[in-house]
Amino acid sequence: MTESIMGSFYILTTPEYDLEGRYKIGITTQTASKLLKQYTRFLPQRYFRLFIETPSYKLIEKGMKHRFNQYSVQGYDEAKSEWFIVPFMDLYNYFNELLQKITPKYPKVETPKVETPGRDS
Repeated sequence: MTESIMGSFYILTTPEYDLEGRYKIGITTQTASKLLKQYTRFLPQRYFRLFIETPSYKLIEKGMKHRFNQYSVQGYDEAKSEWFIVPFMDLYNYFNELLQKITPKYPKVETPKVETPGRDS
């Protein structure tokens, strides 16, 4: 039997990107604080709109990227990136829909409050 690894699904942005409706969809097995530190250089005012630990993190990411594929931002090499331009509530609502389909016992995630970090975050 394969052991299930716990990971996290997240939606990351910055204050400026949030106003544009630009979000990074991703997964990690790191803590939220460790992951944020990795983005310090390129995104100094980064924060999570959503960060949730779930054993279904890979399936949720795959479903989200498939659903919002047409809104993916092209990278410098013209390949699709993990950044999407789409209203946050569309991402949030579909995330909850997927979560309930994949993990029915998991409670619905309440709409996250936006807390813009200070410059030292």
